[in-house]
Amino acid sequence: MEYIPGMPKLSNRTRVIQVLNIPCRPGCDGTGCLCSNVVTQLLEELPDGTKGTRVIERRLPGSVTILAKSEVEVPAWVAQSQVVKQAVAQGRLRLVEH
Repeated sequence: MEYIPGMPKLSNRTRVIQVLNIPCRPGCDGTGCLCSNVVTQLLEELPDGTKGTRVIERRLPGSVTILAKSEVEVPAWVAQSQVVKQAVAQGRLRLVEH
Protein backbone atom coordinates (compact mmCIF):
# COMPACT_ATOMS: atom_id res chain seq x y z
CA MET A 1 0.00 0.00 0.00
CA GLU A 2 1.36 3.41 -0.98
CA TYR A 3 1.95 5.94 1.81
CA ILE A 4 -0.37 8.94 1.75
CA PRO A 5 0.35 11.72 4.29
CA GLY A 6 -2.20 11.73 7.04
CA MET A 7 -3.19 8.07 6.72
CA PRO A 8 -4.14 6.60 10.08
CA LYS A 9 -2.23 3.66 11.52
CA LEU A 10 -3.59 0.65 13.32
CA SER A 11 -1.31 -0.60 16.08
CA ASN A 12 -1.68 -4.17 17.32
CA ARG A 13 -1.50 -4.10 21.12
CA THR A 14 -1.58 -7.88 21.58
CA ARG A 15 1.06 -10.59 21.29
CA VAL A 16 -0.85 -12.41 18.57
CA ILE A 17 -1.51 -11.65 14.93
CA GLN A 18 -4.76 -9.77 14.21
CA VAL A 19 -6.74 -10.39 11.00
CA LEU A 20 -9.64 -8.02 10.38
CA ASN A 21 -12.20 -8.78 7.66
CA ILE A 22 -13.15 -5.38 6.30
CA PRO A 23 -16.56 -5.19 4.59
CA CYS A 24 -16.97 -3.39 1.28
CA ARG A 25 -17.68 0.31 1.33
CA PRO A 26 -21.26 1.29 0.56
CA GLY A 27 -21.63 1.71 -3.19
CA CYS A 28 -18.43 -0.24 -3.87
CA ASP A 29 -17.58 -0.63 -7.54
CA GLY A 30 -14.44 -2.69 -6.97
CA THR A 31 -11.98 0.21 -7.11
CA GLY A 32 -10.42 1.84 -4.09
CA CYS A 33 -11.68 -0.93 -1.88
CA LEU A 34 -10.12 -4.00 -0.27
CA CYS A 35 -12.68 -6.42 -1.72
CA SER A 36 -12.09 -8.79 -4.62
CA ASN A 37 -14.27 -10.46 -7.21
CA VAL A 38 -14.49 -14.24 -7.16
CA VAL A 39 -15.88 -16.21 -10.10
CA THR A 40 -17.15 -19.75 -9.50
CA GLN A 41 -18.16 -22.12 -12.28
CA LEU A 42 -20.67 -24.82 -11.39
CA LEU A 43 -21.39 -27.85 -13.53
CA GLU A 44 -25.03 -28.86 -13.17
CA GLU A 45 -27.61 -31.04 -14.84
CA LEU A 46 -30.22 -29.12 -16.79
CA PRO A 47 -33.94 -30.08 -16.90
CA ASP A 48 -33.49 -31.69 -20.36
CA GLY A 49 -30.82 -34.06 -18.98
CA THR A 50 -27.77 -32.34 -20.46
CA LYS A 51 -25.00 -30.82 -18.42
CA GLY A 52 -24.42 -27.09 -18.36
CA THR A 53 -22.16 -24.58 -16.70
CA ARG A 54 -23.43 -21.81 -14.47
CA VAL A 55 -21.14 -18.92 -13.58
CA ILE A 56 -21.56 -17.18 -10.24
CA GLU A 57 -19.69 -13.93 -9.63
CA ARG A 58 -19.56 -12.43 -6.16
CA ARG A 59 -17.57 -9.89 -4.23
CA LEU A 60 -15.70 -10.96 -1.11
CA PRO A 61 -14.50 -8.59 1.60
CA GLY A 62 -10.81 -7.94 1.98
CA SER A 63 -8.77 -8.21 5.12
CA VAL A 64 -6.06 -6.38 6.99
CA THR A 65 -3.39 -8.44 8.75
CA ILE A 66 -1.43 -6.84 11.57
CA LEU A 67 1.49 -8.72 13.08
CA ALA A 68 1.95 -8.85 16.85
CA LYS A 69 3.12 -5.55 18.38
CA SER A 70 3.34 -3.82 14.98
CA GLU A 71 1.57 -1.05 13.03
CA VAL A 72 0.02 -0.85 9.58
CA GLU A 73 -1.22 2.18 7.63
CA VAL A 74 -4.80 1.98 6.38
CA PRO A 75 -7.13 4.28 4.44
CA ALA A 76 -9.31 6.53 6.60
CA TRP A 77 -12.51 4.69 5.66
CA VAL A 78 -11.02 1.41 6.99
CA ALA A 79 -10.16 3.10 10.29
CA GLN A 80 -13.81 4.20 10.58
CA SER A 81 -15.26 0.74 9.89
CA GLN A 82 -17.27 -1.04 12.57
CA VAL A 83 -14.78 -3.93 12.75
CA VAL A 84 -11.90 -1.58 13.62
CA LYS A 85 -14.02 0.38 16.10
CA GLN A 86 -14.89 -2.87 17.92
CA ALA A 87 -11.24 -3.97 18.07
CA VAL A 88 -10.22 -0.56 19.44
CA ALA A 89 -13.01 -0.70 22.06
CA GLN A 90 -11.85 -4.19 23.12
CA GLY A 91 -8.28 -2.93 23.51
CA ARG A 92 -6.82 -5.18 20.82
CA LEU A 93 -5.91 -2.28 18.51
CA ARG A 94 -4.89 1.33 18.93
CA LEU A 95 -5.77 3.91 16.27
CA VAL A 96 -2.96 6.42 15.62
CA GLU A 97 -4.07 9.41 13.55
CA HIS A 98 -1.65 12.04 12.32
